[in-house]
Amino acid sequence: MWPVGRHWAGCGRRGPISTADGPDPGRLLDRDAELTAVRTAVDAVAAGHPRTVVVAGPAGSGRTTLLEVTAGLAAARGLPVRRLGGPGPLPGGPLVVLVDDLDDAAAEVGLRAAGLARGSAGPAPVLIVAALRGTGSGRSTPGAVTADDVAACLGPAPPAARPAIDALLTAAGARLLPLLPLRSASTRTVLDAADWPVDAVEAARAATAGLPGWLAALGAELAADGADRTGSAAQPALVRAAAERVTAARLPAVLRRLGPEATALVRAVAVLGTGAGRDTVAALAELDDIAREAASARSAAFGVLEADGVRFLLPQAAAVVLATTDPATLRSTRARAARILDAGGAAPETVADQLLGAGPPSDAAAVAVLRTSGTALLAGGQPGRAALHLGHALAGPVPVSDRAALLTDLAVAERSADPRRALSHLDAALAVLADPVERARTTLRLVPLLAGAGTGALLRRIDAARDGLPAADPPSDLRMRLAALEAHVAAGDLRNIGRIHSWSAGTERARTASGPGARAVRGAHALCSAWALRATAATTERRLAAALGETDESFLRPLRVAALGVVERTGGDASRHAEDERVLRSTRRRDRAVVRALLRAERALERLRSGHVLDALADGLQALEDRGDDMDHVVGPVRYVVGIALIEAGRPQEAVRRLRPGPDEPDRWSWRHSWVLTARAAAAEASGRPEEALRLLDDVERRMRAAGALNPAPLDWRERLSLLALGAGDTTRAAELAREQLGLARRWRASGALGSALRTSGLVTPGRAGTTLLRRAHDELAGSPRTLEWIRCGLDLAERLGAGDPDATRLATEALALAEARGARLQADRAHALLPAGEEHRVGTGRRNGGLTAAEREIARLAASGMTNPEIAGALHLTRRTVELHLTRAYRKLGICGRHELGEALGGAVTPARPPRAP
Repeated sequence: MWPVGRHWAGCGRRGPISTADGPDPGRLLDRDAELTAVRTAVDAVAAGHPRTVVVAGPAGSGRTTLLEVTAGLAAARGLPVRRLGGPGPLPGGPLVVLVDDLDDAAAEVGLRAAGLARGSAGPAPVLIVAALRGTGSGRSTPGAVTADDVAACLGPAPPAARPAIDALLTAAGARLLPLLPLRSASTRTVLDAADWPVDAVEAARAATAGLPGWLAALGAELAADGADRTGSAAQPALVRAAAERVTAARLPAVLRRLGPEATALVRAVAVLGTGAGRDTVAALAELDDIAREAASARSAAFGVLEADGVRFLLPQAAAVVLATTDPATLRSTRARAARILDAGGAAPETVADQLLGAGPPSDAAAVAVLRTSGTALLAGGQPGRAALHLGHALAGPVPVSDRAALLTDLAVAERSADPRRALSHLDAALAVLADPVERARTTLRLVPLLAGAGTGALLRRIDAARDGLPAADPPSDLRMRLAALEAHVAAGDLRNIGRIHSWSAGTERARTASGPGARAVRGAHALCSAWALRATAATTERRLAAALGETDESFLRPLRVAALGVVERTGGDASRHAEDERVLRSTRRRDRAVVRALLRAERALERLRSGHVLDALADGLQALEDRGDDMDHVVGPVRYVVGIALIEAGRPQEAVRRLRPGPDEPDRWSWRHSWVLTARAAAAEASGRPEEALRLLDDVERRMRAAGALNPAPLDWRERLSLLALGAGDTTRAAELAREQLGLARRWRASGALGSALRTSGLVTPGRAGTTLLRRAHDELAGSPRTLEWIRCGLDLAERLGAGDPDATRLATEALALAEARGARLQADRAHALLPAGEEHRVGTGRRNGGLTAAEREIARLAASGMTNPEIAGALHLTRRTVELHLTRAYRKLGICGRHELGEALGGAVTPARPPRAP
């Protein structure tokens, strides 16, 4: 159970002070200096020497409890104790006088009546202990109390209390003791939280500013909750929630005691938030310098603001202040804050945040600020805030000429959080526009960004925009741009496959036209041809490069990104790094973050195929984290990369977890979801559930065949389904799928796709024929960028040859070196299992070959095979300088002079150099 808070210092009790049985001094936490000072002062008075101790701190810091302790110590020494303001005259002789808050009228009158000078004959042996409500600042060392010391605690004092303060300042042996926040250990004691984790204790301390009174109230709130949560991992969140309730319950009473000027100051701080300057806060509170200082001191004395007067002491205080302020007053305050900030040159976003709470915009200037802010936030990657500002601007007097542009910007801002609402704003913008050309351009801008609104809805908008354009012969560039966009949108839904076929036939004339629209149509034709295998890999690559060029149009971005991915997804041999960099340089600055994320997604797939498993995993995870609204069509491939990379890294259960269906799972009409389903099947197989894997791949086959996606290179579903069918005993289906894959790969004419297909055929074909096919596959893959598939194929061939075969040992050794260097743990384990027991692997696991690291061993192997340093740098995605440094270290560790000795130093286990990728 939560402990019930005991009466520690600062519990907030304000009843009569006992003079006989005050709290045990040992129960005061973090108050050693104060207790020592009080004990010393009591001893001094008992010996006949007058003393004064001033204790200062905000509400809840333990001032009253310290007075009780003083009373107990005095009673133990036989000294009479009186609280000022009480009945009866003060006795003569040694005396302890307790003063509780100087701004209390009764205490002030009593203090003056005490006559601290006690007659002019000389000081009397009296101890004055005054507990002042203040900021807790000041010095804590012995010495005379000065006016500055008291001002630091109290600020400008109430006029009626000035004589009392003056009397304290001139008292003999005066000392000022500020009460500071409790430390973490004392926080545990107040809350009886010995078993709490550190983060829960720190959460309690932060939520209460370390003030004992607020901590005690927090402990009582947690005790009233009644649940046993000691040691719970969720405890910090529960502590913060309880602290919010305590603040909401206790703070309003404190606020009511502040007075009008301090209340205005506190409200201004709440409205402006952290970071506002003192002058801005004072202007909003309508206070001059003197009034501001007085209001700051009073707010700090009551534990609402910190001493600087521009920050709250308690984290939840601002929310409580705003919640307890009259709504009309709050709206007018925010409107005035917007004007002050705007006049002071604040950023439009800061001004607009105030306008959000000031009611509907009343003039064109407010609308302009909101729109400027929304546009800036949208360009800065904050669509949520942008949507709030732009939506609020719509509630004001927007000029008719600007309304369509404002609705368009709002649709862009809402495209992720609420695509259907964004679509409604697109419709509203189109309805405002009278010019059909402007309607078509607006459609081109927004439709690529609204994939979540549904394929059918987007196609209807494209049709309407195209039908509104005047007929032209040949078709206008704008009409062809819409046609290219139609192909991209329609391709995402299996129900539109017929529309794609008719589109392909109806846009043939664009092949001979010129302009961005015609190039976009030709690019879409090239993509359709690639998927339907109506062109080879080389032809598709050439057509896409010519079709899309360097034009940076928003309607072309999905097509350009799809085109960039075709080579990687289909296993083309050309390196895309130069092309990627060119595309990034040609992209408008505001779009570069999106394009960079898209290129990272494509690079993740390339790195997976090249066997850099851990790099591919890192790129894939980063791409998912940075995914923009233009990435819907590549999310499936990226999740595939992450899943397969985790499996290859030996973490299949994590792959299963990351590939679980989520709330945004695509429906059965999405063929692009086949990427995720294929990875999910691989994870199920790796986890020992082949039946589930087979069922998932059956679904993939249905989707891909319905989409007419014949190309075997992008997704390895046929290969995986064939091998699963073989494992299930269905040799006929396995052979049919393998034959189909091989035939399609020969039509595509890319070495990577052909090598993969030959590997599948070799695995499903028994005997020598299968072994021959595996050898051919291994040779074919050696000339492609599909290094991971080359490793797999080498191990397949080693398993087929059997233990003891020299070629099997060589293949396993080569695969082991490369798999370990690139983080392919699954294939490295396979290789270890294939090597003879006790074999001293010549290119192995890190302590051999002079202690080469994995990177040094891989670079040395490539150099020994005949590759140049630039070729190695390109293959491994390193700089040339990095390659040179690794080779230098390898030479030193191996004790050789140059690369001509690498082959012998590495034991001869070096594969011939692979042909470099085409430029």
